[in-house]
Amino acid sequence: MNTEFQENGWVMLRQVADPALLTRTRDALSREALARCRSGSGAAFMPVGNLWRVDPLCAEFVHHRRFAQIAADLLGVERVRLYHDQAMFSEPGAAATAWHQDAQHWAIPGDRCLTMWLALVDLDPAMGTLTYASGSQREGLLGDWPIGAESQAFFADHLARKTNAQVNAGAMAAGDALFHDGWVIHGSPPNCTPRLRAVMTVLFVADGTPLTAPQYPAQQHALAEWTPGQQAGEAVGSALNPLLG
Repeated sequence: MNTEFQENGWVMLRQVADPALLTRTRDALSREALARCRSGSGAAFMPVGNLWRVDPLCAEFVHHRRFAQIAADLLGVERVRLYHDQAMFSEPGAAATAWHQDAQHWAIPGDRCLTMWLALVDLDPAMGTLTYASGSQREGLLGDWPIGAESQAFFADHLARKTNAQVNAGAMAAGDALFHDGWVIHGSPPNCTPRLRAVMTVLFVADGTPLTAPQYPAQQHALAEWTPGQQAGEAVGSALNPLLG
């Protein structure tokens, strides 16, 4: 297991997606994401999920063996399953993304899953690359705080009383990726540029992980949307959660 990931709850890895893969798949990912999102709202990002189901080139990207192997290695497991994919495009002038924990929105434990946040285009920090409160994943899930003004206020106050280093990932080249734990506190600055921040995420879960009983509305929604037909206590394994790698 990567010691930096284990210690900080996140890690930057360069050139996770090679140029040939990006050349084959980037146009399809962008086309399918932008066709399904609500633009012009000024929102922090425009999430569109499970693109792997609508286009074979999107599926090639999401199911790529290298991504799954890295995820398995970081989690310290033999195999991972897809939880879901999600395009995370931010328009020029988009707002900041509030502090949050990903696993608040999922029906799986945060230490058994991770998010890959991969740059489809070159990004500079002014476009809103992620900022992490390193080591904050060790506190586990801190409550029902969907992304927004209330989560920003809660986590800002929480972190003001802690010693976690707050680290921005900085510039990223197309193909670079951030991998982060489901419990690490993170957010991003606004997109202060005239360029689209084109990012694709893939969410992985360790094979054999049982679904947790939903505590919050977002987790109840996740149980139905990302693992349809399954119940709490069952190992993640619906038709939408193939084994990868």
